[in-house]
Amino acid sequence: MKKIILLLVFVICLFGCAKTGERAEAYLENKYGEDFTLYSSDFDHGASYSFTTDSHPGVYINVFSNNGKYTDNYYGYLIKDKYTEKVNNVITNKYSFTKTYLNLNSSTFDEHLANPDNLDQDFEDYNYWFKSNMFVFLREDDSFDENDFESLKQILLDNKIHGFISIYKVPTDDYYSINSNNYLDYLSDHYYLKTLFRTTLTD
Repeated sequence: MKKIILLLVFVICLFGCAKTGERAEAYLENKYGEDFTLYSSDFDHGASYSFTTDSHPGVYINVFSNNGKYTDNYYGYLIKDKYTEKVNNVITNKYSFTKTYLNLNSSTFDEHLANPDNLDQDFEDYNYWFKSNMFVFLREDDSFDENDFESLKQILLDNKIHGFISIYKVPTDDYYSINSNNYLDYLSDHYYLKTLFRTTLTD
């Protein structure tokens, strides 16, 4: 009898998990107008789901459920290039030669944020959702005041840019070889690289 009860509980849980996964999938498809495929589910720390989509092969889109409300990180992939350009424009006003790369994968966005074409207005209305890890590379041959990074921090905050920023000084030859595809590998290979400045950007 005990085995039967345990089996019934397992079946009920399995059915419930499948239904909640379907609701998370419907949330994504209604929000972005694309087809998504459930890859995995995790209920250890609340409900979270991982999806894939044909438009971004190799990307795993995370959806989180909290009291029936959903958030996801897919919008971060869609706006990454435009948002990087936005942040980089602010930083280059301070330092002419700089490369800035962002990681928005850990940021999640609610149902209001779906269309990358609306980035400027979305950022104006919901900038508190835009938290990114920023990696800034400066050329070793350039002169700059290493004690002046606090002013850059304030400039970013004045422009409502939030998250975490790390600034590195790299050999000039390396500077020109660093790009959006290899900057994390470069940092991993050059773990001894001096970090000029690292801080959290929050109001």
